Amino acid sequence: MTDKPTIHATAASLETEAHPEPYRLGLSGGKVITFPDPGDMEMEEFEDFMADIEGQPNSVIFKRWLSDEDHKKLKAERLNIRQTIALAQKVTKHYEYIFGGRPEGNASTAS
Repeated sequence: MTDKPTIHATAASLETEAHPEPYRLGLSGGKVITFPDPGDMEMEEFEDFMADIEGQPNSVIFKRWLSDEDHKKLKAERLNIRQTIALAQKVTKHYEYIFGGRPEGNASTAS
């Protein structure tokens, strides 16, 4: 009898089923911005991203998360605080499979 280790998974099988499309927000004038899926980041990039946004206001998080072009479009939209909070909540909910484990009480990602 040979001792073969049991393989429980492969790297290819680790892709989660919860893989939403990027979150897109329609702006005035037919403009659209896209929030990339942080679940597509490599581990180190994601850890850097999380360290950069942890405890930061939404404006800082959006600047870090969006492309420069999309961030400029979002700023030009001049959302009020209610809209900004609603956007943060909707984006977080959209990606809850990756942010679901965030500590409660973080105002920047309230759901």
